[in-house]
Amino acid sequence: MPIHIAPEFIIDATLYTLLVFSVTTWTLIFFKIWQFFYNSRCNERFESAFWNLPDLKQVKTLPTELAKGSQARLAYEGLTWLEEHQRSAGKMLKHCGDPTELLEQTLRVQLQQEQHTMESGLTLLASIGSTAPLLT
Repeated sequence: MPIHIAPEFIIDATLYTLLVFSVTTWTLIFFKIWQFFYNSRCNERFESAFWNLPDLKQVKTLPTELAKGSQARLAYEGLTWLEEHQRSAGKMLKHCGDPTELLEQTLRVQLQQEQHTMESGLTLLASIGSTAPLLT
């Protein structure tokens, strides 16, 4: 004997499923907006403090509240690499080659990490958005 499911149950289940996906989507949207705004504000603070410094050696003396954001992490990665390169004076294989190209590679890797951090969660948001029309 076939089992019959009440149409009200199917309608209610669909409605609650759409509600859960909607709440999840809007939560992610607001979180990403906040994340982009916060990162932008941190970058503005860091950039303002950075360009007011007398020299690059002073960057690491900036207070931690100014050293937040993607630009600050990128700057610190580049400065760390430069200090390590000067200390090694070509004694490490990692620093053999054109210093400009090696620094660019280090900064490129850090930039990709920053981009990955900022884009994390967007794939979930895109997949939820792309499946939503299928549910209606």
